[in-house]
Amino acid sequence: MARVLAGARPVRMLQISHVNLPAREPERLARWYETELGMERRGTFLLSAGTLLAFEAGEPIEQRGNSHFGFYADSPATVARWATHFGTALETEAGFASTKVRDPEGNWFEIYWELAGPSPPELGR
Repeated sequence: MARVLAGARPVRMLQISHVNLPAREPERLARWYETELGMERRGTFLLSAGTLLAFEAGEPIEQRGNSHFGFYADSPATVARWATHFGTALETEAGFASTKVRDPEGNWFEIYWELAGPSPPELGR
């Protein structure tokens, strides 16, 4: 169900526009994402398909459970190419393909494709 903020119209869904993560070596990690994923780098800021990924000096966040961030791919074949590039396992099932990668600072990210698209279905219609 849509939430209403005081003095605002109903908000159906928020979209993540950026992720800011601590890194021991932010410049080196940003260069890795530029080189390995082809993201546009501006210092420690990376741009890709309307999303900003930023790194700042600090201790990396301890990874627990299934914590990760994801990049949506345009097809299962694209996910398979990334899995080959990184030497990671390719998980597939009907309407879904995924590979998970750990960057040099230990952050997990997923490259995935879903038949339904990257957005969760709208709830409470």
